[in-house]
Amino acid sequence: MTRKRLTIPLNVRLNQALLRRLPPNHEKIPIIREDLMKRNAGYRGEKALDAQLRVIEAKGYTIFQGLRLEVDQQVFQIDTLIISCRFALILEVKNIAGTLIFDQRFKQLIRVLDNKEEGFLDPISQAQRHKFLLEELLKKIKLFNVPILFKVVISNPSTIIKSASYNVIDPSIVIHLNQLLINFHKIENSYSEEKITKKELNKIKKVILKNHSIIIPNKSIYKVEDDEIRSGVLCEKCSVKKMIRRKTYWYCPSCMHKSASSHISALSDYCLLINPNPRNEAIKDFLNIKSSKSTRLLLQSMNIPHEGDKRWRRYLLLDYFIKIWD
Repeated sequence: MTRKRLTIPLNVRLNQALLRRLPPNHEKIPIIREDLMKRNAGYRGEKALDAQLRVIEAKGYTIFQGLRLEVDQQVFQIDTLIISCRFALILEVKNIAGTLIFDQRFKQLIRVLDNKEEGFLDPISQAQRHKFLLEELLKKIKLFNVPILFKVVISNPSTIIKSASYNVIDPSIVIHLNQLLINFHKIENSYSEEKITKKELNKIKKVILKNHSIIIPNKSIYKVEDDEIRSGVLCEKCSVKKMIRRKTYWYCPSCMHKSASSHISALSDYCLLINPNPRNEAIKDFLNIKSSKSTRLLLQSMNIPHEGDKRWRRYLLLDYFIKIWD
């Protein structure tokens, strides 16, 4: 049973929103595009596991994807965690093309592509750290009998895996995606004895979900100011002009496209780029709606949660969209 599925990473959503909302000639566009390309590659790599994870899930395992946990003020992110009464397995997923050389002397990963070398964080060390911190988290609830294993999964089938000449990595730790089910079957055979009860397993699941948190990436890393962000409801068909609000729909004066829901994407962009919990007036200005009443009715129709009364009311856009994105 999957308890937390993979979702589009928020930094991917942030990059997409910036590309929609910044002027096409903005100096930061090339950097944002490059970051989006890298982050999308990582997301595709994790998505590539889906077929194998469905097979594992059907056997009764609990699967968590995209976890962000914290223990003793140490934050760690686990791509995929498979857990049962017999063992837990951490999967560190990498979608990197080229030839990967695992250098365990200096704890680094070297990628060779088009005769160029590029250094990456060592995924084996990353997985070892995640294993240690997950063990610490389980010790807090006195459930440290579960063996925690890890594997580095290379999702790109054309990637060549090598060890540095002066050390050899364990071929059962770093694997291609197509080896996952075979390796998982070997783990099942090696760890056939239950170490905890189902009640204790459920306690672990609850602790993991309770400790999971999200962090909204900030556009400030690109040194982009609020006044550089284009306001308005953008037409999803032509993206040429801002749409105009009619009584019950949005209208594009350029391509004449009509939509009743185009404001949802605009509010998502506003949440990520400007303010996750704005007041009515700020939303009205961003959407270019003429009256506060019309804005309030639009927000009410979406059932967006809020706090405060009347002019002090704030709409909790982040809470609303997190539920949609999950």
